[in-house]
Amino acid sequence: MFNVLKHYLGREFTPDRICLPGTLANKAKYQNYFGCHIEWGHNKTEVWLPNRLRLQGNKVPKLPTEKLSMSFADLDGYLDMPDPQDEMKVLYEVINYSRHFGLPTLAKVSQLLGLSEQQLQRRLQSSGVNFTSIVGFVLSGESVKQIVLGVPLETIAIRMGYTNITSFSRMFKKYRGVTPRQYAQNYANAY
Repeated sequence: MFNVLKHYLGREFTPDRICLPGTLANKAKYQNYFGCHIEWGHNKTEVWLPNRLRLQGNKVPKLPTEKLSMSFADLDGYLDMPDPQDEMKVLYEVINYSRHFGLPTLAKVSQLLGLSEQQLQRRLQSSGVNFTSIVGFVLSGESVKQIVLGVPLETIAIRMGYTNITSFSRMFKKYRGVTPRQYAQNYANAY
């Protein structure tokens, strides 16, 4: 998986940290290979991506003429598998659910989680994020899934809770680095 990430994110890519099961005598060798801090003794392998990659999203890179064996949407799916023990993934799913009732609000999401707004804000703050950035990440991520399926951008904007495409495009560009139209064109060119 690490080699796949380096192939698509660039040879210079290094994760924030790696969690591995077991222990090994030559820990420095592994730390040099991955280029980051390694934690041993975990019950599963984890590759922690830098927040800047997750919050900006997966920009489709300039690729050679070869086709990809896995789309970025598929890779996102593997990285975003539900885990009820992971509070951030649960929050992602709750925000995604609440968008079906309009733009997700702090009041609606905290109610769905059974927390007060202040409790939710404190939990987010302790994780180093804020509600607005998480909502932007969720909505842009869900938008990418629909762009890949060929859903018209105006329809996607409405599904994400926006009343106009301009506001939707502004949010998408902030979190994905390109407009929805540019993303769709880059995707079409890559695949």
